[in-house]
Amino acid sequence: MFLTLGEAAKQSGFAKATISRAIRDGKLSAQKSVETQSFKIDPAELHRYVEAMQVVRARAETEREKQPATHSKADEKPDETDFATRLQEVRDRAELEARAKLAEERLADLKQQLEQMKQQRDSWQTQAERLLLQAPVPTPTQQVRQARGWWPFRRAG
Repeated sequence: MFLTLGEAAKQSGFAKATISRAIRDGKLSAQKSVETQSFKIDPAELHRYVEAMQVVRARAETEREKQPATHSKADEKPDETDFATRLQEVRDRAELEARAKLAEERLADLKQQLEQMKQQRDSWQTQAERLLLQAPVPTPTQQVRQARGWWPFRRAG
């Protein structure tokens, strides 16, 4: 069951605009409904996004606590770039984990399909062997008739 943008906002505690921006920026995946042109969000994907944002917020708070009360502008730029780098690393890691999980699920599905196809192949093979054993053996005259063409004037020669 998918969630609408409003339901996702209620469950996550974020504003609709924040979730919409996350979808637009590619941080949260969603499908667009053809009929209503609204977003359909998978609850698992929403949960992943909320957890990632909690990690980002916790790191930001930790960074603020580590910073001294007064600092110069020269100190501010490296911290901001360091924070941005860490934020990007967290996002990248969350995305890679999600992709790895999806790849593992697809692999399991493909293995299951392969096993089903092998079972079907084996059943068809046994059926073909059974029919081959039951088929009558053609006599030499039947073999000659099959070798000739179907034109009547060719039978003479």
